[in-house]
Amino acid sequence: KTTRRRRRMPAALCSGDAADKLCGDGLGKEPSWMQKIKAMEHLLPQKAPRVSAEALVMAMSEKKIEDVQTVPSLVAEREVCFVRHAEALHNVQQRKDLESLDTSLTEEGVWQCKQARGVWAGKLFDAAELIVSSPLRRALQTAVELNNQCNSDPRFFVTALCTERASARVFEGSCRMQLLCDLPWLSEWQGMDDLPEIWWPRDKVEDEVERVQNFLAFLHKRSERKIVVVSHEGFLEYIVGHKMKNLGYYKMKLQDLQPEQVAAKPPGKLLQPGAPCGWCTDLTSGPMGGVLCYHRRHDGVGGCGRSICWKCMAAGHAGNMCISREQWSSLGFAAWWMHEKCMTEADREEFLAWSKPQGHGEKDDKKPTASAAKEQ
Repeated sequence: KTTRRRRRMPAALCSGDAADKLCGDGLGKEPSWMQKIKAMEHLLPQKAPRVSAEALVMAMSEKKIEDVQTVPSLVAEREVCFVRHAEALHNVQQRKDLESLDTSLTEEGVWQCKQARGVWAGKLFDAAELIVSSPLRRALQTAVELNNQCNSDPRFFVTALCTERASARVFEGSCRMQLLCDLPWLSEWQGMDDLPEIWWPRDKVEDEVERVQNFLAFLHKRSERKIVVVSHEGFLEYIVGHKMKNLGYYKMKLQDLQPEQVAAKPPGKLLQPGAPCGWCTDLTSGPMGGVLCYHRRHDGVGGCGRSICWKCMAAGHAGNMCISREQWSSLGFAAWWMHEKCMTEADREEFLAWSKPQGHGEKDDKKPTASAAKEQ
């Protein structure tokens, strides 16, 4: 075996004493063939050093943020899930409880939270790094219920930026001291120390779009990757682009939530295709089948929400304050309509400024409608 091994060794390495060349001198000295190989290592091609992911992230942090975005596998996407509160008292008995202050969840609303916890909310809230809530009670209760009834979680953050805004008292909140008295666990929540005593919007000409933009800017400033926001239908419609039912939820990437893209809502509403008319109950067809009694003002939303098709409008079922399909189209984004009984004095003056309802202005040669004849 030694002979075969020596024959396979290069002649330059096998000269001299074989034992010394192969095994060294036994005193820790390397054999001569190993010394010669090490002497020639600088002639061999060098491998590129291996860099760990942690070292790469640390190196990229010293550069511009654009450089980090070139390594998508190392940059986690940030996600926000918007949740509307569960069923509250004013959602069940609107006529009576719209004047109630800061309504709470109903028993059905609490049950909805328990059901959602076992279906989708449990996983969502457990993975969240930040849970943001409106200071209105129904939103606070929903956030706690969906978080497995844990109200002392350090991830909670309360801010008035995502509260609701409308003209009824139900959209007004409880003062800060009252909230702390009724819900003492709120003292441990982030943002509570900065919440003003009277935190809900009181200015009748509040710019809702600006507040939504400020809230989105607040989310962008946070460092958390997974955020849950518990808020309200009207506020969330600006962000998600559609109405959300009680305890509805909608996930979006934070990079898609740009404050400058938030647009104002139209003051009026059209009857959706396939929806029934509130008078004749016929189903409408097409994108402009009728209108709703609805007016979004600077100080909130007015109107009973009852629908009417253009045919019933022309027949006089809407009363004296009427609008035609042609008038609506010509007004464009600014168009709206309400029953006269639902209008405030300011609504009436604004409506009369650009419309010509029946019974006002010059006399019409056409026969009066049934409702007008009855009034006469």
